[in-house]
Amino acid sequence: MTIEAMYMRKSMGIYRQALIELENGNDAEALKLFRGWVANELDNEMILGYFDIKTDVLRQDKRWTIIDKEIKKSYDKYSKPKYAFTLDSLYCEDQKYRRLNTYVQDLAGYIRAIDTTNWNYPSITNAEWKTRDSLIYQHLSKLLIQNGFPKQSEVGKRSAKTAAVILIHSHDTIAIKKYLPIMKNNCEQGEADWGYFAMLFDKLCVVTNQPQRYGTQYLSNPENPSEMLLAKLENPEKINERRAEITLLPLDLEVIKKALD
Repeated sequence: MTIEAMYMRKSMGIYRQALIELENGNDAEALKLFRGWVANELDNEMILGYFDIKTDVLRQDKRWTIIDKEIKKSYDKYSKPKYAFTLDSLYCEDQKYRRLNTYVQDLAGYIRAIDTTNWNYPSITNAEWKTRDSLIYQHLSKLLIQNGFPKQSEVGKRSAKTAAVILIHSHDTIAIKKYLPIMKNNCEQGEADWGYFAMLFDKLCVVTNQPQRYGTQYLSNPENPSEMLLAKLENPEKINERRAEITLLPLDLEVIKKALD
């Protein structure tokens, strides 16, 4: 059989073999391989190992402590390493039932002849989803009070966007109004992502029944719920001009036109 890999880093091959050993009950060999994995994995990929449910039992083993230390050590390059790790963990929790599964699955790479199904987390109800989002937001709120709004130089790019991502999911207009000016200032200093600022700004507009400014928010079409349309726009003819001002790519004119029909 010819094994055709779409893309495979060395770390992916090691991780894949570690999972095989784990499935076969060879915990000692699996742990050895996981140590090799963290030694070869990209820094921003390591934390995903905490969210692979296939390793749940093994992570309770005291021998996993060595791997745990190596993963956390990858954040030492930032001025606020503990904050960076905590925010990154919270980001993964927020994305767990959204799209994190694809990134976790990619830890072992993709081999077309073997990998015929897409792995995912067990489904949860809408009520459970809302409870999770609420708890995650409560955790973020405490972190922001204790540590301030994160900057990329302090915690890294992904950790820095965690606050915006979770605020977008929170619908807490008071908090969003509080942190938007801070995030805008961070963006102007190169310490935050303008794209997430735009999404947070537009989310506030949509939640408060105001037209959005940057065209980042979509709502389902009442006549066809499976179709997503741009939410109401502020001065649609200037939408791409405003996007350009904050380095965002222009929206397709057909997308804008469809939202106005």
